[in-house]
Amino acid sequence: MKTLNYFIAAMILLAGCHKEKTESYSISGVAQKGPFAQGSKVTVYELNDKLEQTGKVFKTETRNDFGVFELNDMLLTSSWVQVEVEGSYYDELWGAFSGGLISLSNIVDLNKGNVVNVNLLSDLSRLRLKYLLKKGNNFNAARTQSEREVMKSFGLDSF
Repeated sequence: MKTLNYFIAAMILLAGCHKEKTESYSISGVAQKGPFAQGSKVTVYELNDKLEQTGKVFKTETRNDFGVFELNDMLLTSSWVQVEVEGSYYDELWGAFSGGLISLSNIVDLNKGNVVNVNLLSDLSRLRLKYLLKKGNNFNAARTQSEREVMKSFGLDSF
């Protein structure tokens, strides 16, 4: 009987020590509304299966005035992340970098690829993508549908 009690106690202790599997991910990409300026802030938030932030945050900056960024060796328990870029951007109308700051973001599944571009389309379709994913759509279908709907709202549904 004593042996059974020790066995049960050991199982309870082991069950309490459950550790989530972590994986190392790297991303690279470009941030554009016109290219973001060198030094713009890039923040990556890990998301759980409900698309809520887990508290893991990784930061870097754009490397040049083309909006290029890269972040390596992020230890994540989820492959879902939100990538947010904040900074000034090249204003095509004025031919110079903007004086103000803007923020754009994108939600990605890093199991689908590690090239992450952040732009107006990704930002405008982000909330619809979240909604479709929460309704049970797979990532690729939700991404395609949300981007098509944004394009259609601007009369660009033939592209």
